[in-house]
Amino acid sequence: METKTADEKYDLLIRNARLACPQGELQGDLAAADGRIVRIAPRIEAKADEVVDAGGLLLLPGGVDAHTHLDLTVAAGHVCDGWQKGSAAALAGGTTTVIEHIGFGPAGCSPDQPLSAAFAAAEAECGCDFRIHGVLQQVDAETESWLLRAKARGVVSWKAYMTYDFAIHGVALRRLCRMSKAAGVLLCVHCEDDAMLAAARQALVAAGKISPRYHAAARPAACEAAAIRELLAAARAAGDAPVYIVHLSSAAGLAEIRAARQAGQQNVYCETCPQYLLLDETRYLDPEQALRCTMSPPLRSRADADALWQALADGEIDVVATDHCAFSLAQKHAHSEDFRLVPNGAPGVEERMTLLLSAGVACGRISLARAVEVLAANPARLFGLAGRKGALQEGYDADLVLFDPTAPFAFLDQNLHGGADYTLYHGMPLTGCIRRVWTARAARGRRQEAGGRPQTQ
Repeated sequence: METKTADEKYDLLIRNARLACPQGELQGDLAAADGRIVRIAPRIEAKADEVVDAGGLLLLPGGVDAHTHLDLTVAAGHVCDGWQKGSAAALAGGTTTVIEHIGFGPAGCSPDQPLSAAFAAAEAECGCDFRIHGVLQQVDAETESWLLRAKARGVVSWKAYMTYDFAIHGVALRRLCRMSKAAGVLLCVHCEDDAMLAAARQALVAAGKISPRYHAAARPAACEAAAIRELLAAARAAGDAPVYIVHLSSAAGLAEIRAARQAGQQNVYCETCPQYLLLDETRYLDPEQALRCTMSPPLRSRADADALWQALADGEIDVVATDHCAFSLAQKHAHSEDFRLVPNGAPGVEERMTLLLSAGVACGRISLARAVEVLAANPARLFGLAGRKGALQEGYDADLVLFDPTAPFAFLDQNLHGGADYTLYHGMPLTGCIRRVWTARAARGRRQEAGGRPQTQ
């Protein structure tokens, strides 16, 4: 890449940083201009509008969260974020690009209806860079053409649910795998077996077990594993159609993915989330925590979490996303007597990067390079952002996170930057915190701190 002379100025020059680059960790400087990384070198002698001495702290690429619901409306109501508050939380947590899973449109609507509405809202209100996953409510003769038309406007991934309203499974799922492969898009799937869930729920209701503590029992790990098995069989029958399993939560589900890959199946990708790595089903024993942790899939056992950590370290899990879906405590408490009515979801986009760097890297579970892969590089590659996002590399967007890896830190309910009034990780002692965030989106070269201020306790 062409570099500036010492007489020219960069927009931003960060000196004396530990740079988490694709080729390995480097000690040196990074210069940015017009929202792009222009130069990385051991020492850059030049002027800049802003010069920052990193003091030996880590400089990371901005995170890419491949699974958010910042602006979702469901039967229980609208999430407490919206694009503006949700993106503020993302930036506060070092995530500079979100990829939004949108809600369903009215029954019988075209796939373009909810997609176009989401684009319009995001373009008007989102403070960070974004992409949007399409959502599929039915599979018919027009589906493949919709996939192709949307791909032309940059929609390279689509979501299908194997439970909830508009569940897609059986013949429709097999047909969808063929169509998505032909269109060259990535099919993202919520894997829970709808019939098994219905049976588990009915048994609990018949026994009078409907308080939130029974939420996890209504969605056992076997439901996830069965749905993953069906999905992978459908993808294999379609010539190894690319599929991406969202929010993997269990060792049983992981075993299905591992078996398919060991049998030679290609194009199988998966994500997990911090809650499935750091929390477990004992949270449901406390009534307040049970409400906060009502999410789907639910929290699993400690053994499940340990299996996911090992798979993450071994490279079997491609992405750590969040499934950020923030409902307020008031929204949760409004239905506190019946788990069937409690809004499913919890915040996480602000916490993701710090949690993984603390509980993963600082604790020796995964390497720094692996953390960067699953937080930024892999989601960028899988969802059409390769060459722009996910790496500290010349020519890439100057989405940058300055991270102090030794500072003590804790998330507190009252200190969040989004719409949520609680965090699942309140008071959890952590090692490391975000000091500064810069984004390419912020007027190309003009620095924007995360959510207007760095994380502080």
